[in-house]
Amino acid sequence: MDTLFKRVLVEINRRNHLQALLPSHLISILFKCEDKTWVMNLSKVQCNYTSYIDKKADLEIHVSKQALQALLNGDIRLYQLVKYGEVQVSGSYRHSLLVESLLWLCREYQVA
Repeated sequence: MDTLFKRVLVEINRRNHLQALLPSHLISILFKCEDKTWVMNLSKVQCNYTSYIDKKADLEIHVSKQALQALLNGDIRLYQLVKYGEVQVSGSYRHSLLVESLLWLCREYQVA
C-alpha cells in the first residue's frame, strides 16, 4: 500500500496542472483500512503521507484493502465506492471532492 501512496504523491508533484488544485493551507486525509492507518497531508507547500496520527484529520475515509487499492490506482472514483457502500467518508464535502479529483487525475493514463 505504501508504494501506491508514494506513486500518488509523486504524480501530484510531477503534474504541474494539479498544483493549482492544492490548498494553500495544510489538510490531512486519514485512510483507515482494516487495522492500518495512513494520513496524507496536502498543501501547495508540502505533500506527504505517514502512518503517524498527530492531530484530527480534516477528512476520514474508512475503506477495505481492495477498495483502497482501486481508489489509489484510479480504477474507481471515491463517490462510486460510497454509492456502492464500500467506503465511509466523514468530513467536509469540499475536501472529499478535492481528494477524489486528485486521485482520479493522478491515475495512469492508457494510451490507445
